[in-house]
Amino acid sequence: MAQFLVSTAGCPDGLDGVMLLDECQIPLQECERLDESLALALDHLTLPHGWSLLGNNHTNSSEPQPQETLLHFAARRGLTRVTQFLLQQPGAKLALQLTNKQGHTPDCIAKHRGHTQLLELFTQ
Repeated sequence: MAQFLVSTAGCPDGLDGVMLLDECQIPLQECERLDESLALALDHLTLPHGWSLLGNNHTNSSEPQPQETLLHFAARRGLTRVTQFLLQQPGAKLALQLTNKQGHTPDCIAKHRGHTQLLELFTQ
């Protein structure tokens, strides 16, 4: 799953498939287990050269279009450890400001879902 998520960075509709997880009511304990496992996998994954949360070889000169980033994904599910990892990656600052197709930033999603730990991470 970690490899799949990394490969979707910068793809406009790359995370649409995982949006189906929103339709499932995943128990809190399972989300915590997912957070731990996914963060560990991401930490041990070799990221492609030039990779960022906005896609491979993204430059600041091109204006990113609204898209569901990995920070949006983590905010939806309250994945604190995954978020900590993602915030250390290239493109994190811009990804925090980027809206998805519904017009929501990662912090807006975290606030709506009641993930206060994520809100604290996003504002540090």
